[in-house]
Amino acid sequence: MRILDAHTHVDTRGLGDLQTLALFGLEALVTCAHDALPYSAPESLLDHFERLLDFDCRRLRSSAIAPYVALGVHPRGIPKRDVKQVLDKLPLLLTRQPVVAVGEIGLQDDTDEEREVFRSQLEIARQLNMPCVAHTPAGDKAAVTSEILSIVDAVGIDKSLILIDHVDERNFDLVRDSGCWIGLTVQSGKLSEERAAALVEVGDRDRIVLDSDLASSSSELLALPKTILELRKRGLPRPEIEKVAFDNACRLYRVNL
Repeated sequence: MRILDAHTHVDTRGLGDLQTLALFGLEALVTCAHDALPYSAPESLLDHFERLLDFDCRRLRSSAIAPYVALGVHPRGIPKRDVKQVLDKLPLLLTRQPVVAVGEIGLQDDTDEEREVFRSQLEIARQLNMPCVAHTPAGDKAAVTSEILSIVDAVGIDKSLILIDHVDERNFDLVRDSGCWIGLTVQSGKLSEERAAALVEVGDRDRIVLDSDLASSSSELLALPKTILELRKRGLPRPEIEKVAFDNACRLYRVNL
């Protein structure tokens, strides 16, 4: 079964973990910029981008995993000063290989600053016709997701470019009805493989994308292989499983593997 993990943070994981993922069928992944540090200055976040583009891509290739990158300002990672410096540099950074998306962006606490930074990045993505990975928080998920979708509508970006991630039972119908991609994150504190499989069974499998959000928190290294196994136990046909585990992510990010 082919796997493309649509949302990870591999800068937080060791080489041994990457090699284990390759052994379990992971062919490719997207590693997203995130709140890895308390960014005191824009230079710190720009250094984070460079690490993903260089060091972490090399580590992935050495583990026989095709690397793809999403760059953006996470709502928890907005620099304490001069975020505009990052936003001004972002359009050029997004043209570098192997960048495939703007991310991870979105809202966490739904503050004025978060909304403005999110809106600015959606505008960049709209101009570049580039996919986006949009974070939704653990709390007030439905309400914040509604605000995210309102901003998406206001910017006028094509919904087929937007992956609303960390979707669960509270906002599943909202995202499904929006026309955006539905990101199901299998991770402790988000979705178990059983809950994710249940949503896959009832959802629009042409727009569902599985991911692990693999990071330094209590992430399950084998989240996607375990979810695939759960879907097989439930009798889902192999082509339908491959849609949500591989094919849809390839369509979203426009990659050929």
